[in-house]
Amino acid sequence: TWLAIFMDQLGVHKTKEVVQRYKELDIVKIENVSYSPEFNPIEACFSQVKRLYCRERLNCLVNNKDFDVDRQIKSAMRLITEDLVKACANKSMN
Repeated sequence: TWLAIFMDQLGVHKTKEVVQRYKELDIVKIENVSYSPEFNPIEACFSQVKRLYCRERLNCLVNNKDFDVDRQIKSAMRLITEDLVKACANKSMN
């Protein structure tokens, strides 16, 4: 079995080490068009994470509370559920 993944054209995705890992893990890389967040489901997921993170940061600033960056990043990343990924993937395909 193999796995196909869509990748943007970021240089790090083309390094010798990364390409070797694709081969080791039997991953077929499908290159997406340059900077096209509307076709990249992870961009939609990360926008949700960023929205929550920024909202919490602003809330702490306005209310003069301490802001724990690590805790907030972990909390925001918990938003990425299987259902969210599926919804973002479906949206990018339509």
